[in-house]
Amino acid sequence: MLPKFKKEKRRKVVGQIRQTQLITTFGCGSVVDLLDNTVIIAGTDFWDYADDPSCKDKYIIYEENLQKLLGVDHFILPKIEDRPPRFPGDYSHDIPAFRFPEFMYCPSCHRLIHYRRISHTGKLRCFCKKRTNLVPARFILACENGHLEDFPYYWWVHRGKECKSPKGKQHNISLLSRPGTSGLEGLYLTCNDCSETRSMKSAFRPNALKDYHCSGNMPWLRKKDEKTCDKVMRPLLRSAVSVYYGVTHSALTIPPWSSSIQQLINAHAGYLFDFIDDDYMLKNFIERKILYKNCGFTVEDVIKQLRRKDKARKTKEVKEAKNILEDEYKALCKEIDDEEFKTQFAQVPAKYTEYIDSVVLVKKLKEVMALIGFKRIKPFIEGDTESGNIAPLSSEKKNWYPAVELRGEGIFIKFNYEKIKEWEERIGKRYELMKENMEKSIRKTDKYLPHYVLLHTISHLLIRQLTLQCGYSSAALKERIYSRFDDEQENMEMAGILIYTASPDSEGSLGGLVRQGEPERFQEILDNMLKEAKWCSSDPLCINMKSQGAFSLNYAACHSCALLPETSCEIANSFLDRVAVVGTIEDRNLGFFEGL
Repeated sequence: MLPKFKKEKRRKVVGQIRQTQLITTFGCGSVVDLLDNTVIIAGTDFWDYADDPSCKDKYIIYEENLQKLLGVDHFILPKIEDRPPRFPGDYSHDIPAFRFPEFMYCPSCHRLIHYRRISHTGKLRCFCKKRTNLVPARFILACENGHLEDFPYYWWVHRGKECKSPKGKQHNISLLSRPGTSGLEGLYLTCNDCSETRSMKSAFRPNALKDYHCSGNMPWLRKKDEKTCDKVMRPLLRSAVSVYYGVTHSALTIPPWSSSIQQLINAHAGYLFDFIDDDYMLKNFIERKILYKNCGFTVEDVIKQLRRKDKARKTKEVKEAKNILEDEYKALCKEIDDEEFKTQFAQVPAKYTEYIDSVVLVKKLKEVMALIGFKRIKPFIEGDTESGNIAPLSSEKKNWYPAVELRGEGIFIKFNYEKIKEWEERIGKRYELMKENMEKSIRKTDKYLPHYVLLHTISHLLIRQLTLQCGYSSAALKERIYSRFDDEQENMEMAGILIYTASPDSEGSLGGLVRQGEPERFQEILDNMLKEAKWCSSDPLCINMKSQGAFSLNYAACHSCALLPETSCEIANSFLDRVAVVGTIEDRNLGFFEGL
């Protein structure tokens, strides 16, 4: 008699998402609307391939500076299968996801049904006469601690009490709409057993659910939080932006880790570290698997760089964001020709030599972006004192975070620090009110100084001008501001901005942005930037304002002249003032470029 083998349950492919979206828009804990399903992306506890020895080097990323900032050993790429599909509909099973929300809605009979009450063979169909395909219910609950659950339809329609009908425990609830209405105004719930009704619009009023206690549900981890949650639950549409705000950190790969030999080591680091204490096995592996004809390295070169990497890995050094920015600034101020970091000095336009020390064409750069958690209801903004707890990606902290590598190009401008100091003396106490507003608000930054406002504003104006002349959208360009920190410690005198684009494919390295840094083109861009900055369509109101933006942290800066998409700005469109660059009509001396 043949032995009986347990039939392995086939995992269903529910949809496709780009690799970078699993770090940004649709990371762990996010709700994703797909063609036939709505799911929540599973936490990293379920990324089984991360600990699979056969995937040791395929999905591991090393970025030394970012590792020391976040306190991890490495990063893991979201899994994608690079094999070609063998037949139509043949997809790889990569990142797991779970059904959410669990309540389904029937478009025919309008009932709300938990999916466990229905047979799971094939598509989920209602048990009404029409056997209509069910769709995910549109409402969910979330709290500021990241917890998520289905909207409590039974609890809401019965006002927190039990149904009066003996059959009421069957959760026989329908979601109906009044004829001639649209939106929440016309939606209401009704219990088909006791005829209780209640409007959905009233559920969205402030504190409407204050008596409904958060259960601490974490469906992306398949568990509930052990800690008691005291946050008030908020009803949301499942596709609302506020359901998920990913919290990411990034760093540029710079020397010595950007060299070609380091990149070669990174590609095989998992095995190399296994053999690092066995000289024979180490040399044998390097000769057979790493070195190839005309690669330009010897076994001794690789071992030397591997020891350097191992020493950095074992050193329990903790870096702050300030240290990373200082290291990047030093690298950007030099000409470097590495595998992942190439810079070249360009001639500063003659008209601007008094204000700019150097223009550097960053012909090649690599940015590693890691996802460390997420927020709901309110976005995480660097420096916000009330950003609260970040929801975790896993049940217990791991020695890695999910991350992606982005490659691109950019332009780095180093400004004359002495000229900036002269400008700070000219503007006097102009930014004392901005500092007071910052101290009263929940948004803080240790980079705040008048010259940070200047550099940040120049960066925004320059990005807006570049989008007009090089073809990139403003959302495709990003900024990194290098300025002195406002603390009691001695700081490097930094005064530079990097405007760059980076993407997972070749789009970010086609040279379109770098070419704008050539002298003739760059002078035209700067000229046009200053011309546009002198007048805003909201002037004279905008130019005279000292209380624009969130928490009144902007002066002369509005959507018509200086603001950018949130993804492009490093601090949520705060600390901006057009006057810092061009002055006012009455007093051009308030502007940094007062002589132009």
